[in-house]
Amino acid sequence: MKGYTVFNVEQIDGLPERFYAKAEPRGDTVQRIANADSFIAATGATVRHGGNLAYYSVTHDHIQIPPIEAFRDAEAYYATLAHEATHWTGHPSRLDRDFGRKRFGDEGYAMEDK
Repeated sequence: MKGYTVFNVEQIDGLPERFYAKAEPRGDTVQRIANADSFIAATGATVRHGGNLAYYSVTHDHIQIPPIEAFRDAEAYYATLAHEATHWTGHPSRLDRDFGRKRFGDEGYAMEDK
């Protein structure tokens, strides 16, 4: 096994311009699933689209997810959204679920993420 030091392109100065080019949006569009959209809307969760990470922010009580076009297909998008909606249900104003989570990656986090 070998270890490698890896840097994000934004951390390196002086590279040729082609390394800084942003990815082109995919030409094909992912078709939304109306029933899945209706289900998520019915939960009342605040869903924000953008960025390249999917997560639930307990501090701000919202789900953050990349745009649907960032996923390989609609099923991957909705599976990720439903997963984050599951975390959303654990907020103190809803189910107030607590598995002893103190920080990212600890035993309580692993239990919540099962």
